[in-house]
Amino acid sequence: MELPNISAKIFHTYDVRGVYPIDLNFRSAYQVAHAFFALCPGQRYVIGYDMRKSSPELHAAFVVAAGELGKELDSLGMVATDKIYFAVGKFEYDGGIMITASHNPEIWNGIKLVAKGVKSLDMNQVKEKVFSQKVEDKEMPDLSKLEVTTKDYDAAYTSHVLSFVDSKIIPELKIVVDAGNGMGGMNARPVFAALPQLTIDEMYFEPEANFPHHEANPAVEANTNELSKQVVTTNANMGIAFDGDADRCFVVDEKGIYVPANQMMALLTKILLEKFPEQIIISDYRSIYAIDHEITKGKGKPVKITSGHSYSVAAMHEHNALFGAENSGHYYFRDNFSVDNGTIPFLLILEYLGKTGKKLSELVSYYREEIFTSGEHNFILVPGTNIENVYNNLRAAFPGGKVSTPDGLVMEFEGWRMSARPSNTEPKLRINVESRSQTQIDEAMLKIHEVIMTDAVYQDNQSDENLGMTTEQKFDQSIRNLWFTWNPHHILPIIDLYGDGWRKNTPPTKYLSMFGQKYFDNVLEKKAWDIDQNLRLLRDYRARPETWFSKFCEQNPLAKKLYGNPIAYFCMEYGLIDWLQIYSGGLGILAGDFIKQASDMGVPMVGVGIFYHQGYFHQDFDENGYQQETYIEQDPSDYPVQLVEDNQGKPLEVSIEIIDHEVWVRAWRLRVGITDLLLLDTNIERNEREEDRMISAHLYGGDNDTRVRQEILLGIGGPRILNAIGITPTIYHMNEGHSGFLVLEMARRYIEEQKMDFHQAIKQVHDQLLFTNHTLKQAGNDIFEYGLLQKFLGTYLDNLHTSFDEVFNLGRDQLYAEGKFSMTLLGLRNANISNAVSKLHGQAAKKLWPDYQLKAVTNGVHMPTWVSPEIHRLLDKYVGEDWHYPEREVDYQKVMDIPDRELWQAHQIRKEKLLKTISSEVNIELNPTALTIAWARRFASYKRPDLIMHDMNRLAEIVGKGEYPIQILLTGKAHPKDTIGKTLLQQLWQNFQRPEFKDKVVLIPGYNWQLARRMVSGADVWLNTPYRYEEASGTSGMKAAANGVLQFTTLDGWTDEVNWDGTGWVIAEDDPADSLYNTLANEICPMFCHKCEDQQRSPWLERMKKSMILALQDYSSKRMMQQYLTDLYLPTLQNLTDGKPGA
Repeated sequence: MELPNISAKIFHTYDVRGVYPIDLNFRSAYQVAHAFFALCPGQRYVIGYDMRKSSPELHAAFVVAAGELGKELDSLGMVATDKIYFAVGKFEYDGGIMITASHNPEIWNGIKLVAKGVKSLDMNQVKEKVFSQKVEDKEMPDLSKLEVTTKDYDAAYTSHVLSFVDSKIIPELKIVVDAGNGMGGMNARPVFAALPQLTIDEMYFEPEANFPHHEANPAVEANTNELSKQVVTTNANMGIAFDGDADRCFVVDEKGIYVPANQMMALLTKILLEKFPEQIIISDYRSIYAIDHEITKGKGKPVKITSGHSYSVAAMHEHNALFGAENSGHYYFRDNFSVDNGTIPFLLILEYLGKTGKKLSELVSYYREEIFTSGEHNFILVPGTNIENVYNNLRAAFPGGKVSTPDGLVMEFEGWRMSARPSNTEPKLRINVESRSQTQIDEAMLKIHEVIMTDAVYQDNQSDENLGMTTEQKFDQSIRNLWFTWNPHHILPIIDLYGDGWRKNTPPTKYLSMFGQKYFDNVLEKKAWDIDQNLRLLRDYRARPETWFSKFCEQNPLAKKLYGNPIAYFCMEYGLIDWLQIYSGGLGILAGDFIKQASDMGVPMVGVGIFYHQGYFHQDFDENGYQQETYIEQDPSDYPVQLVEDNQGKPLEVSIEIIDHEVWVRAWRLRVGITDLLLLDTNIERNEREEDRMISAHLYGGDNDTRVRQEILLGIGGPRILNAIGITPTIYHMNEGHSGFLVLEMARRYIEEQKMDFHQAIKQVHDQLLFTNHTLKQAGNDIFEYGLLQKFLGTYLDNLHTSFDEVFNLGRDQLYAEGKFSMTLLGLRNANISNAVSKLHGQAAKKLWPDYQLKAVTNGVHMPTWVSPEIHRLLDKYVGEDWHYPEREVDYQKVMDIPDRELWQAHQIRKEKLLKTISSEVNIELNPTALTIAWARRFASYKRPDLIMHDMNRLAEIVGKGEYPIQILLTGKAHPKDTIGKTLLQQLWQNFQRPEFKDKVVLIPGYNWQLARRMVSGADVWLNTPYRYEEASGTSGMKAAANGVLQFTTLDGWTDEVNWDGTGWVIAEDDPADSLYNTLANEICPMFCHKCEDQQRSPWLERMKKSMILALQDYSSKRMMQQYLTDLYLPTLQNLTDGKPGA
């Protein structure tokens, strides 16, 4: 019973619902629209939709169908379901349509349909009509050209719901309202605006279809946890939570205690029967003790019905009932056209609080003390389960009770009762038990679980898609994708198990296992809801129907080629998380941010790097302040990586040639959102020689022999692994020269597979290659001797069918390397496009390599990673919850709307965390009120870390002034072979041991990713001191600025692109030390300290906000990735498509 473009499975008991665009789309909605108009005769209709990206498309289907049929269709735009019901009833429309899937995942959508008088439609009739009607298929039109008649009933709706109460009785109250990123915020704001006596603390009012904080389903108590905490923290009188389409509300009392639906039903019955005694009250069979108590007390007339929206609406009309209630949290009101509403319930409660002068906890105390309920337990039935067999098993387990089957199975005993009923919309059995004794509840539920679990899976508070998994399995699945490290709302609390320390190197699973299974189980139990939410959001993230890149492809169809043939991004290091030591500094952190941003934007990309078994070193100082390097073993089995296997399930291995023999290579897959990072590894048994297994031991360790081996591994082994997996990239992006040998490997393939000669093959390779240079410093540009390369590449020449001199000439550098081989020139000469990483870097590179034009694409940073949770929350609140979604256009000027007090409080929290962390690790006392200046980055002479100690007496005078308390924190690692950098570190360490600098100027050991995150959000001022033209870009200052940390900098790299007047401070290059000391003493310290003294924070806070706007707007990795796509990737694709060599 299926049409070509519509499936019967989208028709449910009360609505149409399915996955977009697979089940529900314009074409299927168009068929439903025709059926609806046929079943609801008339002329005037009204429609609305929720915040889902797919909702306008389904909305358009009804608009098109109405136009074809000559119907008048008024659109309310994005609204809550309540307003559609109201409009149909109040303005006598012939029918109403609401496009919504309520709290279901973002990839779902649905259609709710009501007839004239707000009566429910029989969905079986809708389904039968769809499949019997003769309606031709229809393609979606251009939505921008669709003509729609709009109406605004906000004022009328607000007046209507307020008519249920005397607003003058509602007292002055503080209410926390959690809209769950659904439609509740938009629906409730006008109502609250009409009640000025209420102080409203808004939570998650901005509609977001992926529900980033929690599912918008307050019927699950765990989804109100944050609301409860906020009520208690702010001393509010009550909390209100809405579901996704705002037709339900739940409340928590002033103690943060959840009020379940059975208690809400009873309380609302009490309130209404006091107003209108002896009226009919409708309710279902699931929980009856509390509501029946109030019906009896208020002399009402009970009518029990089958659960379900259509049954409730029909019963309300049939009995002219005053009020109806379901244990699902739907509340129906006669004077609301006998349909449910999510606003009227909390208005009635607010009025009753004023009328009685009691607290909410007092109003529900009887139900809590005298009536005990299990809450609704949902069991997912095993396919094929006969529900009658389940009922028979329950009867046998609980003999002697009064049995009835008005709605599923109801069994009543002395002092307790049980209801078991199948869901009308899902394959679930819903169990409710209530009693006069909690002990009876516990005993009954234990036995019920034993009886039912053979035929079902207990859902608990889990998302539907997580059913059947243990918490440990869900934790393992979550941890195996590093998306959790930048998921801003549910970063797994496991990360925080390290406490305040940052010098940890153990991955979470191994760290937890060190405390034993019992401890691990306790942690998992405590964090079960967080883990479930993280996994829910991860699945939604990976299943996004639309991304920034998919929109980009609409305007740039050429980019679609990347879907089948992605970008291959090669880098020697990746900085993704502190406990995965496969990075050393800025290059790796940038690469990590790059592939995270590709994931966020949906750019098809695969990363290639190396899994270093001993990683990069951990830093300490000896008693003389000299850097000590310690390498710690990294066993892949302890990390969230998966061994890449062939189609037989065996480890996939390829070989590379090293001197005179084969070296075998395998790869570990690390999932970074939707981007895969392949990490190459030679530490396998098949490699018998120790030097072969040690190729993937240390990052930047060993001599030039080791470096060549590693670069052969990356540049030759990387493409071979991709080929073995079946990945054929369109573009190969070399992030620095370390992967330059892929020029040779790609040429080899063209020579062998397409029978080209060497020069033809190199030309072919050229058109697919991009090269990014990150440094002008010689130490960062590998130079190799002729003899060394001949030693390693000699046997490789057999594959290239050319001489070694021809190969060597590809990277020969006569100008700067005395004819030696430059990996940088190898990249520059053989790439289709090369780029620098800032505008100034591009200018300097042109002077250094005049024969090559490097496009300038200034680096950016991945904001969800580097913006602190405290600042993130402020941006959510005042800029918009979509500020970090790459597909959204964001007005960052709204940062100026953040109240000074809130911004300063958030900053102080970060500062305190930083100082406590350092104090506990280094055993020093830092001053939380002092101006805190930070210098944190790789220790190298060109970065000028010693500028601060140019005049030690003057520095001592500045930090010693009691008038302006100041402390300076420095941290960074020197490369193990950089004796100049290590000597600088030692000099700083020794100088700052002097008494006048104790606890005021501190050199902190153990610099890593985690400490960097703390410092860029916890310092007051970020110090940046490189020599001009020496720092290619720099990114640490961008991260700091995004957190409101002010910049004090020389003009180099990215900082040269900014006018710092009124935002930060510039260190003049003509006399930098004098400029540093003068500016610090005469401008920075007074501005900061006077602010603290007189509480006039505006000048300093204004600079903080300007800094945030600057970074967020212009220096994010989103802007960077956009530039790579438009300036580098698209032109490369165009060259390949135009039929130039390599097409």
